[in-house]
Amino acid sequence: MSIGKYLSFEEARKKGLLDRFMKEHPSVADERFWPALEAAAKGTQSSQETSSEACHDSCNETQTPSDTSEGDA
Repeated sequence: MSIGKYLSFEEARKKGLLDRFMKEHPSVADERFWPALEAAAKGTQSSQETSSEACHDSCNETQTPSDTSEGDA
């Protein structure tokens, strides 16, 4: 464990101590923050509001914005 007073995020993630980490590091973020942090730490999706992995027939996997020099073909 670290020498300092507080538990680091990496230690909390590896040891399953996210509740302790959250208590040591209070936040004034909205209700989406802690579920997103927990999902990131555990490697899971926190909600179904993420983008779809499906690609439309008219696109390839790499999309370049049209206002860049690479987008002008």
